[in-house]
Amino acid sequence: MLYQSAERVLKSRGLKYKLILIAIAAGVCISSTLVALEYFEYRKSIAVRGVQGEQSLLTSEAQRLDLLASDLAAANATELEQAVKANDQVALRETTAELLTSPAVVSVTIVDAKGNILLRQTRDEAWPETLAPQEKRTVRRELGALQSVGALEIVVGRSGL
Repeated sequence: MLYQSAERVLKSRGLKYKLILIAIAAGVCISSTLVALEYFEYRKSIAVRGVQGEQSLLTSEAQRLDLLASDLAAANATELEQAVKANDQVALRETTAELLTSPAVVSVTIVDAKGNILLRQTRDEAWPETLAPQEKRTVRRELGALQSVGALEIVVGRSGL
């Protein structure tokens, strides 16, 4: 009888150890699975944050180019308006050539009130031709205070936008 109770105690101890080991193994598996899921979620959030940062930077650069083109158009509008009224091709060429000295300006177009092109100058370098349409920004400004005498169109661009 003593032998049977000793055998029973040993069997129950072995069973307890097995159950404890199974519970520990299950806990380790669950914990490692949760850690792996948290890691993948962290990597995903970093990727999303990177994409959002890139989009924000591209939007800011596009706004900067729009502002640059608007400022250039505003600064030269009066001079170009007078040249269009006087049909002064020399003054138009000089002013557009001056506009093209800005590194971001790709092309300048001046049209009369009827929409006929009076002058179009494009930067004669290779990089503007490689720009994709989304890398260019166009600003159009009417010339003339009360009555339109024409319009100035400035295209600016930046590679990688």
